[in-house]
Amino acid sequence: MLIGLLVTIVGGNVVYNLTAGKHKIVESPKLPSNAEYNFSAAVLPDERVKSRSKIEKAKTNDSKQGIIEKETEKLYERDGMVLIPGGTFLMGSHEYVEKYDVEDEHQAYVDSFYIDKYEVTVAQFQKFIEVTGYKYGFEGDSHFWEYLSQYPDHPMSYICWQDAVAYATWLSKRLPTEAEWEYAARGGYTGLNGKLKCKFPWGNEISPSKANYDFYNRTKSSDWKMPWFHIKDVGSYAPNVYGLYDMVGNVWEWCADLHDDDKRVVRGGSYYNNSTQIGCAIRWVIPPLFCNFDNGFRCAKDIR
Repeated sequence: MLIGLLVTIVGGNVVYNLTAGKHKIVESPKLPSNAEYNFSAAVLPDERVKSRSKIEKAKTNDSKQGIIEKETEKLYERDGMVLIPGGTFLMGSHEYVEKYDVEDEHQAYVDSFYIDKYEVTVAQFQKFIEVTGYKYGFEGDSHFWEYLSQYPDHPMSYICWQDAVAYATWLSKRLPTEAEWEYAARGGYTGLNGKLKCKFPWGNEISPSKANYDFYNRTKSSDWKMPWFHIKDVGSYAPNVYGLYDMVGNVWEWCADLHDDDKRVVRGGSYYNNSTQIGCAIRWVIPPLFCNFDNGFRCAKDIR
């Protein structure tokens, strides 16, 4: 069942009114007091349910609609998004990973959707703040921005879930569900119908030429919590089959799903994690206000 979500930004707060299910209200950080918007979005608390996208049926039933969808696909390619064809895949892993909350392997289905080719960058997030006046947690910390602004093409880090939602909403996008994120990360390696299921987007072997990971163990550097020194520019490594970059390593990526105790999930692992702690099935359940040095995000969008 799709859980409807009405989001209203009034009087400086974003309030999420969940219209079904047992999930509690979540409140975002402050926004400018003169902001007043109304829009609708969706949260899928269970990654096993289907999204709202219906592109495959539309293509089958209406050839003219198919032409419209092809034109839309070109538009989203210019906007830095990639069309991911829907399907069923083996989600999760039977492999135990210390510290992280990897789900048991199970079949999951997603409809077609769009997802950003790259993680949201420092420059893009700074533009969002300039245009909207969004009250970001490090807004008054000139030392923080002094360092971070030197790396405009780094993925934006020190991001809590509410920051990511606010940015995505500004662009009429949303965060991907966990199922969408993992399906996209696997790049067609579904584990079904004779297809491989791989630990990483490219296969089962990893090296520093494939992703940014294991920085601390490789260097023993004392400045490991200073991401501007160690995070790489988006697109620094080869993409997966779907043309998506940096789906594992570099920074964790926030997903939309709401879990027990009002927690959210980041996926993929970061530059700090070792080779057993990054991958398509890796997930970390954390509080939505947890603003970590290696938390970032990318956006998704439904097919209308």
